[in-house]
Amino acid sequence: MDSRPVVRSTTERFLACLAGMCRQRVVSNLQAHVMYSLLVIADDCEMLDILSICSMPFVIQETSQRGVQLAVISGTLQQWRDAVKAGSAREYTRDVRAFFNHLMSLFDASVWQDFDRQQLPDKTLYLTYKK
Repeated sequence: MDSRPVVRSTTERFLACLAGMCRQRVVSNLQAHVMYSLLVIADDCEMLDILSICSMPFVIQETSQRGVQLAVISGTLQQWRDAVKAGSAREYTRDVRAFFNHLMSLFDASVWQDFDRQQLPDKTLYLTYKK
């Protein structure tokens, strides 16, 4: 993997090595082996939606700014992928969708290859599985 001319992220290299060990060609089912913890700051209402959509372990703390909360959310790459898909639904507010759309940029592009993106009028993305 290190001798290849293609530049890969640490996550991509790790998943490719796992796939090689298991003699699997599909890496997506190995996403449960990569963990991420994110620090999130949001207002009370948005935080409630974010935490319920993520459904991952979290710790939360009030800040000195009234109505603003800080949380650390931890989960596997698969959980984050599912949360981004769920949080990009039309039924959520623009700010909640914008938060989950921003999360897409934090993970490798290869994580999103199974999704079609539709831009909504408010400039957020709506994700659907490719058929």
